[in-house]
Amino acid sequence: MSSSSPPADRAAAELWYTRCSVPTAFSLALRDGRLHDALARAGVALRSLAESPDRAVRQAHFDHSVSGFWRQGGNLPPLIARSRGADLRIVGLTVIDTVQAAFVLPDSPIRTAADLAGRRLGIPHRVGDPLDFWRASVLRGYERILASAGLSLGDVELIEIPVQRHWIDGAAGATAADAAAPLWDAIGTWSHQREELIALATGDVDAFYSDGTLAPVPAAVLGARPITAAPAPASAASAPASVASAPASVASAPAALPANGCVPLALSCSASLIEQRPELVELVLEHVVEAAAWAAREAAAARTLVAAETGLPEQLLTLGYGADLHRQLGIELTPQALDALAGQIDFLRRNDFLAEPYELADVVAPEPLQRVTARRTAIATAAAATAAAA
Repeated sequence: MSSSSPPADRAAAELWYTRCSVPTAFSLALRDGRLHDALARAGVALRSLAESPDRAVRQAHFDHSVSGFWRQGGNLPPLIARSRGADLRIVGLTVIDTVQAAFVLPDSPIRTAADLAGRRLGIPHRVGDPLDFWRASVLRGYERILASAGLSLGDVELIEIPVQRHWIDGAAGATAADAAAPLWDAIGTWSHQREELIALATGDVDAFYSDGTLAPVPAAVLGARPITAAPAPASAASAPASVASAPASVASAPAALPANGCVPLALSCSASLIEQRPELVELVLEHVVEAAAWAAREAAAARTLVAAETGLPEQLLTLGYGADLHRQLGIELTPQALDALAGQIDFLRRNDFLAEPYELADVVAPEPLQRVTARRTAIATAAAATAAAA
């Protein structure tokens, strides 16, 4: 690790952070500066990976290789990094309605998930990148869409799309001038699937997968149509109870989430930080939880900030995330969200993306959020009681 990375014994004096170009309460908490100020009062400097020109430091966005580290974004990088020995725990999850689809050209005869049988589906391969999370996300997306029509990956032809660019190559150097900005700007968002877009436009593939922030791009650039998972029958089984929670009856359990790289989004931090400075972990969580509550109250302002985060015009946000995005940024560790995360771990294990196997309990640390939630509930209850007595 470069000398630009903080050594372990400075974890209490300096925290590093990053987030993906997706809607997160963590990014909203960073945008108004109050989280920086609160940590400064605690004697802690909060630094963005974007402030460092060092490629190795920026790579921590994927491998969690710096100490005193916070990240919110897709769940695949932290899950894969954890299997490689990274010092991290997931302390919260966010569930957002996210478009997940195989995109086809406007004149394609493919209309439904069943029509994908026998078709050529693009599968990207970031050549030389140490953590090819997008390949895993695409495979997971195809698996779910095909399964909804009674198909599997064996029923389609997967066409390799080599990508010579590395993820960090697309990180915008200009973000160092704005400590609140994400590593990837609008250009990074719109160029993320460049090779896949070209493969579809030239007819080398019949479809390619996209989701969330990226989903409006093929629709806007190529007029591509989304092929989504077929609706589940009304009698479909509900999600199994999480291994980290009490079982729920099948009759009362909610339907399983469409798990993938951005479902659920993961808020993670260094495990050593939880052990050594739990009060700092709870301080950050307090601000993130409050930012989510603010977004639910202030829809217009929240959407403007989220648009800046994702690199999408506000008009396109709905294409990727729906109209209720501002109400969905909360931090949780519900059985449904944990089940989705457990499903991701199982998928990664089945497809050899994990260096070493582990269980859900090995990566999730629920205690900090539980304490923050209990404290906020007690304050709200006391305030309500005071108001009622007045």
